[in-house]
Amino acid sequence: MIFPKVLSQDCNQWNSKVITTRSYDDRLETISAVRDAGISVCSGGILGLGETDSDRIGLIYEVSNMPEHPESFPVNALVPIEGTPLEKNDRVAHHTLLRTIATARIAMPQTIIRLAAGRQTLSEAEQAMCFMAGANAVFTGEQMLTTPCSPWDEDKAMMSRWGLEGMRSFEQTGVAMKEGSRLEAVPDSPKSESTAAQAT
Repeated sequence: MIFPKVLSQDCNQWNSKVITTRSYDDRLETISAVRDAGISVCSGGILGLGETDSDRIGLIYEVSNMPEHPESFPVNALVPIEGTPLEKNDRVAHHTLLRTIATARIAMPQTIIRLAAGRQTLSEAEQAMCFMAGANAVFTGEQMLTTPCSPWDEDKAMMSRWGLEGMRSFEQTGVAMKEGSRLEAVPDSPKSESTAAQAT
């Protein structure tokens, strides 16, 4: 899988502020090349860069109007890190996360919507509300992201309290069809996976 973060065309001004090694169009070409190669696509966005509601709508519009919806759409909340250009940015409002997730779910009904970076800033109740809004996956395991992430055991216990259980990374039909024989190399342990949830 590949994990490019894309910004909407309207939000292209932020791309050059955050990323200096490649352009917005480079990102879109990468996604297209990955799709053409028959690899499942995991492509979403980072909220909290200074974008507007229109920019977030533009992101979802862009991704949902690709030839195929991505198999996975991560919704990241910026984690401001000291020494970076966005260190003073405010935390993304919870209602902004909810609205983005809900809109993505409506626009891409078969896509796995993942709560990604910034999840540790949310309470359990706030995370549960994100799932009610349409999220159905998290990145789990302490080494999954460049910012802190919950250990698998904690996430498993949390989802159990909600009546959910983990779904293996390649259990999604669209991903399984694309990845084919490569599934044999996937380890059994969910600790190394980005885990989707399903009702028990």
